[in-house]
Amino acid sequence: MVAESELRYVITYAFVDVYEDSYEHGWSVDQVNGWEVYGLKGKEYYSIEDLVEDIHRKADIFSDDLGDYGYIDGRIFTDEIVDVDNCTPSEEDKMLWRNGELDLYAARLDVGVHVVEYEYINGSLDRRDERELSEDDADALGLYTA
Repeated sequence: MVAESELRYVITYAFVDVYEDSYEHGWSVDQVNGWEVYGLKGKEYYSIEDLVEDIHRKADIFSDDLGDYGYIDGRIFTDEIVDVDNCTPSEEDKMLWRNGELDLYAARLDVGVHVVEYEYINGSLDRRDERELSEDDADALGLYTA
């Protein structure tokens, strides 16, 4: 009898770091804000798309499009421009920022992900292996690598 297996994805942490951002000069090295995205740590997902959708539900400034996420060192990440209230800026605000007339910020979401393999043995689901998300996993999932 051949055992069937399936992969699931578990979030080990989810943090947002916010930095001053200049259209002309890019991010500063000074972090101005940061927080943990609560309600994600330890959650298990049947697909990476479900994981990204849940991130978007919990922290809606970040995209729900998997193509906006990258991979580096066992984690996925994405960035968004935010205003002083950590909200998505208006197009008018972005124009003022481009002209150097308004301060906006770069919010980086950093999410640790483990891959968990389960195997069905005699009708029962057994947890077989857990490992950090790898570059091969990221390539197979369509994440860009940094």
